[in-house]
Amino acid sequence: MDALVQVIPSASLWRWSPEIGEDVVGYPLRVTGLELFEEPPETGRVEIEARFAGFVSQEGPRPMSAVDIQMCVDGRVAVALRLVNILLPVGPFAGASLVERRDFLTRRGSGAGVGLCRRADGITEILADEIDEVDWLRGSVAAAMGLPPGSRGRDHLEVIAVKDHVGRLAGVHPCTVEVSEDLRSARTASGLLHHVLVARSGDRVTVSSGGAR
Repeated sequence: MDALVQVIPSASLWRWSPEIGEDVVGYPLRVTGLELFEEPPETGRVEIEARFAGFVSQEGPRPMSAVDIQMCVDGRVAVALRLVNILLPVGPFAGASLVERRDFLTRRGSGAGVGLCRRADGITEILADEIDEVDWLRGSVAAAMGLPPGSRGRDHLEVIAVKDHVGRLAGVHPCTVEVSEDLRSARTASGLLHHVLVARSGDRVTVSSGGAR
C-alpha cells in the first residue's frame, strides 16, 4: 500500500491538472475503492501506475482529488484502487523547490530564502493564518522549529519569528536558535548572541535586529 501511494506526485499535482495550483500538496485521505484480482507477490518486480481521476465533492473548505492506481504483475493487473487526496496549502513554502522544502522540514538544512516567515528590508514578519496553513498536520511546525512536541505553531508566533530572523542572519536552521524568555535576544549554537526587537499586532508579529555580539 505504501508503494502504491509513493508513485503519486503529491507535491506537484499541478502537472496533472491546471486547476491545481503549485501552492498545494495532496495528502492521502481515504481509499474509496479496492479490487484484488490476484494475490500480490511477496518478492519480485511489479509495475505501478497512477492516473489523475478528477475532483470529488468537497466535504469542507479544502478541495479533494481522486487518483486511480494499479499494481501490475507480468502485465496483469493484480490490484486496483481509487485514492482520494485532500489538497492542502504549503503557505510560505510556495516559492521553494521540493528539495528545499525537504531539506528545511526534515533535514534541518538552512536554505537561502526558505522559512516560515516573510522578510523584507531587514524586517521578519509572521502571520498566524499562514502558519496555520502549514500546520495542518499538528506538530509539523513544532518539529521543524524546535518547539515543544505537538504544540500549535500559532501559539509560539514570537518565538518562531525570532528563530527565523536570527537563523537567516546567521545562516543556520532556526531550530538551532535558542530564544530568551523575554524575547529580547537569541543565541546560535556557535554562541553568537543577537539582540532583537519584537512587536505584535493581533495575529501579526514582526522582528528586527538590535545588534549582535
